Amino acid sequence: MIRDRGNIKWKTSLMLPETVSQLKDYFLKEYYEVEEPFPDEQQLEEMNELILEAMEIAVPLNFSVFQNGNLSEIKGMVHYMDETARKLRIIDDDGELHNLSLVPGTVA
Repeated sequence: MIRDRGNIKWKTSLMLPETVSQLKDYFLKEYYEVEEPFPDEQQLEEMNELILEAMEIAVPLNFSVFQNGNLSEIKGMVHYMDETARKLRIIDDDGELHNLSLVPGTVA
C-alpha cells in the first residue's frame, strides 16, 4: 500500500502557521488572481469609435468590467456617454442601468 501524504508533504514539522498562510496567499495571488488590464491610447481610441458607432445605430455591446479583482460581463446598449467625466451609462437586457468609468483604476 502506498502512503502518499498529498498536500501535507511540502509542510515540514518546523513550518510556522504564519509561513503556511503566507505561502497559500502567495500561490493564490500568483496563479488565480487576474491583473487589471490597462489599455493604451490607441486601444482607447478604437473603443471610443466602436462605442460611438454602437450608439448611433443602437447595437448592444458586450463589456468586460474589472471590479475588485474579478472580471464580469455586461451586455447592453450604451444610453449616454459623458466625455468630460469619461463615464458610460449602459442599459442591460433586463433594463438595469450600469455606470462604467472609462478611466482605468477608478470605480464609477
